[in-house]
Amino acid sequence: MPDFSYKLLPRHATDYLSHRRIVLFWFVALLALTLPWIAQARIHHVAKDQVVLDDCAVLNIHDGDTMTVHCDRHRDQSRKLKIRLYCIDAPELKQAPWGRQARDHLRELVDDDPVDVHVKARDRYGRTVGEVWRGRVNLNLEMVRDGAVAVYPKYCREPSYTDAQRIVQSARVGIWREPGLQQRPWEWRRG
Repeated sequence: MPDFSYKLLPRHATDYLSHRRIVLFWFVALLALTLPWIAQARIHHVAKDQVVLDDCAVLNIHDGDTMTVHCDRHRDQSRKLKIRLYCIDAPELKQAPWGRQARDHLRELVDDDPVDVHVKARDRYGRTVGEVWRGRVNLNLEMVRDGAVAVYPKYCREPSYTDAQRIVQSARVGIWREPGLQQRPWEWRRG
């Protein structure tokens, strides 16, 4: 079998092969350097301005729109975050019976499963504001659909939330069951 060597190739072909090897080398080197960092980061960008914290353990559900999660892959490194659920406002715990019902309903929806947090912003209290997902279920929107919370119009511009609330209000589900008995949380806090 003949010995195939670069000497048999024209000069431009050997330059081309040499250039491809250098590009391939740097690509593999860059990949090898970044893969461990990406694998441990557990934070990745999904859309232009959206960060997702995935595989978070829910440590505590304070009320129907606030929870504490732990989002690090290595649970020994403390990364606890207080999450304020985006677009919704749950009745306060003292708003009987709606406040406790909203909190308990959110606990049922989480069901001790890991969640992903699609970060939207940080509020004035330092909490992370985001949509919380359990698999393919958007828990924020599910709370609205189940009539457990109200859409917070001051902070929500998502039509899917207002559409869902309109449906449950007309069907008189959850807090909308009997007109006049519930008070929107932001109104109750002012009183």
